[in-house]
Amino acid sequence: MNKIELTETIQSYDNSVEGFCNAIAKLTNYNETYDALAQNIQDNCAILELASGPAQISAYILKTKKACVTCVDLSKKMLAAAEKKLKKCANCITADFCMGNITDFSSGKKYDAVILGFGIPYLDSSQAEQCIKNAAENLTKNGSIFYISFMEGTKCGFEKTSFGGENKFFINYHTKQAVQNCLEKYGFSVQQTWALPYTESDGSVTTDRIFLCRKMNEQPVRKGQ
Repeated sequence: MNKIELTETIQSYDNSVEGFCNAIAKLTNYNETYDALAQNIQDNCAILELASGPAQISAYILKTKKACVTCVDLSKKMLAAAEKKLKKCANCITADFCMGNITDFSSGKKYDAVILGFGIPYLDSSQAEQCIKNAAENLTKNGSIFYISFMEGTKCGFEKTSFGGENKFFINYHTKQAVQNCLEKYGFSVQQTWALPYTESDGSVTTDRIFLCRKMNEQPVRKGQ
């Protein structure tokens, strides 16, 4: 994604905060993946949510686990929504909100879990690889979990969304194999995967891919009963 595409996409998100928050509040089809993520996170852990939006995934995790959360996004209004949401979470020990690029973010800290929910659709293949590499560098050596989701496919371009009205977003689709290869390259073992249908505003259906990963040579992810 070039600067023009990125700038328009960020502006579209700034324009669509309310619609986005309302839309995701109604979605329950990702809850199974969030539950699996929560099952592999310990209390009092440190979570980094990249491309956080309004921090809906962290907020879900905080229903059952205490954690320190760092949210990173390029949309000021999305970060404001994230701050508002996490302030309501009793299990949120601390929360930091950083405007930054998810391909090279570093706070100088290490995290027990990195969440990248639908962040790489706004990155081309080389940027997505850099983002996955950066996620690995932000994780602790032991017990670290990586959650990543994306839309499966090969196309890219500006699209309208189910939540954005007339605003357009530049979307990159990625193949399951390409993402999995990249994850393995940077030391991740994919432990659980999901393929979930999502209906777009034009009625078409895309496949959302979710991977729950752990660094190689660590304990396997615990799967739900």
